[in-house]
Amino acid sequence: LAVIAGDITFSGGPLSYTYRLSGFRVKFGSISDRGSEHRVNSFAFPGELQLYGYNIDLYKTFVEAADKPNGLAAFAAMLQVRSLSNTFQLKGIELQALIPPIDEYMTYEGSLPFPSCAETITWIILNMAIQVSERELKTLRQLRVEKTLWSASMADNFRPVNALNNRSVRTNINFFPKVCKRAHTSLFHLNDPRCRFFTHVILAN
Repeated sequence: LAVIAGDITFSGGPLSYTYRLSGFRVKFGSISDRGSEHRVNSFAFPGELQLYGYNIDLYKTFVEAADKPNGLAAFAAMLQVRSLSNTFQLKGIELQALIPPIDEYMTYEGSLPFPSCAETITWIILNMAIQVSERELKTLRQLRVEKTLWSASMADNFRPVNALNNRSVRTNINFFPKVCKRAHTSLFHLNDPRCRFFTHVILAN
């Protein structure tokens, strides 16, 4: 878990408490037909950005909250391949630039995708993907577990998909028919020209 410095909090939506952002993980596959820990209409994305926070109303640290009721919350944004790269130089990273600009989501009570796998986390899956190029994914796939040439690749670091197991999935997405506009290029399934929307999820956590 990469730690985020500073004091960034979030609340509202499906959350009854305030959470402090603590860290993030990027999951990705060695090839582009896998990598995400959540699937949409059985479709796996090449990667997934996960932002984790812990409940500061009830707990003092991420470690304390990790195995407690209502302890954690996480945003998940899928990575979706586009044809053009978007390369520019950053002077630091703004969190707002990482999160897709959308307020539509699906949410459920699930588990951590890493040990202890405690079922104490509220997942919020954003209904908009982060656009990346194959070149950018190739750069990710060159990352190694250790700083040696013979070290294993960090690719395929995602947890296998699990069944929903009777969990309730809630959403604020309007499922009434919409006109599909080309400008909305980052909605889920725009690799599908029929402009399919978020209809059901097979959950990994």
